[in-house]
Amino acid sequence: MLKNGNFEDFKGRSGFIALAITCVAGVGQIYGWGANGHQTVGAIADSLISGHRAAKQVASVLGTAKGTQLSLFSVAVWADCVRNVKHDKGFVYSSGGFKEPACAIFEDAPGQIEMIDYAKRNNSNCEYSGNNTECHKAFHFADIPFQHDDYSSTYLGANDHDVVHAINACVAVLQGHPAPAPFKIASQKEALMLLVHFVGDLHQPLHVGAIYLNAEGKVRCVSTTLRHSETKFTEYFSLSLAVC
Repeated sequence: MLKNGNFEDFKGRSGFIALAITCVAGVGQIYGWGANGHQTVGAIADSLISGHRAAKQVASVLGTAKGTQLSLFSVAVWADCVRNVKHDKGFVYSSGGFKEPACAIFEDAPGQIEMIDYAKRNNSNCEYSGNNTECHKAFHFADIPFQHDDYSSTYLGANDHDVVHAINACVAVLQGHPAPAPFKIASQKEALMLLVHFVGDLHQPLHVGAIYLNAEGKVRCVSTTLRHSETKFTEYFSLSLAVC
């Protein structure tokens, strides 16, 4: 288990090397993992702790849903299921937006109440996509320029509600401390469901890197003069865009 819970010096950004190789191989677009990828991360975690005291602790923290014991595999997609809570419709849950069978276990009345409560608490406590709503969606990303091979809170694109800070907040709650602002995490169960998802986000495409363009639409190399106001391009990567 994580003792210090500090990911500030995280160095795992070698995924861009794999990205470049993939682009060379001729793949035009790269997408996020979806439920399958996140559940794979959860399944690996379940396997690693199987037979150990941690497995019993995880089972105790997660509890059951619809009479079924929850696992890291089953809850790994929960943070994406929350996206179906519509703040502009009075915080109601509608599975039409992110229609995913893996969310079904959370879609009974108690499960929807949990998702709605989390979305309400984390709605206006930070900015997401230029608006002061749906803050919780910003917890999944860290828009660090792809030229960096590490993470620092001082880099362009980093902020106090990015995925690195979100992971630290989850770890703090699991260690018995309150979640630091702006995160509003209600319980250790919620923290664990978020943690297994955010660790997956940290390692998948389109979540921890961004391409920044200048006014002429050309890729900007990393420099201390790169401004936060410049346009981000994160919808897809191609070999030509990955060269400064």
